[in-house]
Amino acid sequence: MYKHSFFHLYLHDDEELASILGASVAERATLHEWPLSCVQRIRMSDASTIIFKVQAEPSIEAQFYNKASSPLLVSSRVIEQNDTPDALLLEHIDAPFLSDITMDTDEALRFIDDMTNQISQIEGDLPYFYKIGSLPDWGRFTGALVRDLETLVRRGTFQKTDHDGIQTIASYCNDSSVVSAIQSRSGLVHGDLNGGNIIMHPEGTKVIDWQRPVYGPIELNRANLLVSLGIDAKPYVATGVMSLLYILNIAWFTQCALYWFPPGAEAYDTEIVKFVDTLNCLPKRMPE
Repeated sequence: MYKHSFFHLYLHDDEELASILGASVAERATLHEWPLSCVQRIRMSDASTIIFKVQAEPSIEAQFYNKASSPLLVSSRVIEQNDTPDALLLEHIDAPFLSDITMDTDEALRFIDDMTNQISQIEGDLPYFYKIGSLPDWGRFTGALVRDLETLVRRGTFQKTDHDGIQTIASYCNDSSVVSAIQSRSGLVHGDLNGGNIIMHPEGTKVIDWQRPVYGPIELNRANLLVSLGIDAKPYVATGVMSLLYILNIAWFTQCALYWFPPGAEAYDTEIVKFVDTLNCLPKRMPE
């Protein structure tokens, strides 16, 4: 194995992959990389192509693929590792992503309905990055969020988010619309559902990047896709669900700053302030 040039990630070399796959590596190209994961397309000497993915904590994607069953998922193989999260070999599908195609609003809304329904039907003893499907779970989650934010502000890591900002975030966490959202139907939530994670194959749509699956209100999947496609979500998703979506984004950036990639804290701080501004602009009335 060899260490990534910039990040604390370890990748199998060509010989190791050849031993695992039964053919030599003809070409490998990096498709995506950031501090917590690296994705490569591997072309083999037998003309086959596969996706190779290594990750850092806190990803639970390998465990998810081991447990989940659905036509929405690409075929996968886990490469077990001792000291780092397991690597993945994933089916390569030569098809456009949702973000690469154009839909009118009505078509997009029908597609989002279908995706929300299909994700809710994924079967298996699924692992979850966290659970927020009940008020006790939500209370524990928000308590940890506030403590983490206070730690970052106290240390001086966050310069733009301050104690007033933390109080604003806490008030949204306890808002009646968010409480109502938490009490709505819960199930599998993708965690990062967007047009770049949906492959539009003619024989069946595939959803990828299950690094942080969540147990929570399933309407979060709809909200995420609406935002990703640039569709105003207000007529289609309750205000509390939209507030919840932005709170979860704040929580993720907070966790990254404190635990997963502290060098990015300045950028995370800036994004959190933007999310608070977005929360302040949401309507106070839930749609009919």
